[in-house]
Amino acid sequence: MWFIRRLVPESAVFSQLKQNKQPKKVTEIFQAKHRRITVTATLLASGIFGGAYIMITWLPTYLRMELGLPVVSMSGYLAINILGSLVGPFLYGRLSDKFGRWKTIILFLLCQMAVVSVYMFANVSLNMTLGLGFFLGALQGGLASGLTPAFSELYPTRIRGNGAGFCASFGRGFGSLMPALVGIISSQVHLGYAMGSLAIASYCVGIIAALCLPNATGVNLEEVN
Repeated sequence: MWFIRRLVPESAVFSQLKQNKQPKKVTEIFQAKHRRITVTATLLASGIFGGAYIMITWLPTYLRMELGLPVVSMSGYLAINILGSLVGPFLYGRLSDKFGRWKTIILFLLCQMAVVSVYMFANVSLNMTLGLGFFLGALQGGLASGLTPAFSELYPTRIRGNGAGFCASFGRGFGSLMPALVGIISSQVHLGYAMGSLAIASYCVGIIAALCLPNATGVNLEEVN
C-alpha cells in the first residue's frame, strides 16, 4: 500500500480540483441530489458482502461438519476457492468495461445464486464441490473488486472518495451481520439450507439495488454532477 500511494500519480481530475481548492463536506453525500445514490449503493454493497461473508465464514464449518472432510482435504478445497478469488477480478474488469458496471454485477450475482444453490442444496459429488468452490471464489472476488470503482463514477470529484468509501465500508459493516444470522437460523434448520437461503436473499437485495442505480460506465469524471 505504501508503494502504491507513493508511486501511483493522482488523476488529472483530482489534481485540477486540488488546485481549484473547491470546498467539500462529508455530509454532502447525504444531500438531496446524492442521497438516493448513497442509500442504494450501500444496499448493493450490503447484499454483495452479506452473501460473501456467509460463504467465507461458514464454508470451513460446512466442509468439515456436513461433508465430513478432514482438515488436510478441507485446506485443499479452500485453496481452490482462494484461487478463484484471484481470477475473478480480472474477469469482472474485462466484462464491466464491455457491458457496463451494473449489468456485469447483476450477471455475477445471478451466477453466484446458481452456484450457491447447487453447492448448498444439491446432492453433488466431492469432485463437483471442488469445482464449484473455484467459481464461488471467482464470483465473490469479482463482485468485491468492482464495487469501489463503480461507486466512484456516481459522485462528483470533490466527494468521490467520501461517497465510494462510505458505501463500500458501511456495506461491509451491514453485510457482516449475515453470518451471525446464519448461526441463529442453523440451530433450527440444516446448516447448508441456512447458508444457501440467506446468501441468495442477500444477492437478491444486491440485484434490486443494482437495477436502481444509473449506469455511469465510461462517463467523463469531469462532467459528473
